Amino acid sequence: MEIANAKLSREGFEPERKGFVSYCVAYILCTRYGFDTRSFNFDDAPRKLEGMSEKEVRSLLGTVRETANDIGQDMSRELEAMDKARRRADRDAR
Repeated sequence: MEIANAKLSREGFEPERKGFVSYCVAYILCTRYGFDTRSFNFDDAPRKLEGMSEKEVRSLLGTVRETANDIGQDMSRELEAMDKARRRADRDAR
């Protein structure tokens, strides 16, 4: 969530929506990488989206998707590099 917050802040995303977007991004990434998501609760989502036009909601959800994909790609690269280094260390230890 903090990584999403920082990314959105750098991009000048409006502060009043940033927390909700970051929460959604965290949920998506936890789901994608197999972390427990039972503590996530989206009961207040309708209130968060209240007063927004359909176009604004689509834009917000697009931002969620883009941010999750960007962070997910970075995570995948890092995890792959860590896995490669671990396999190299295992091989060298033999």
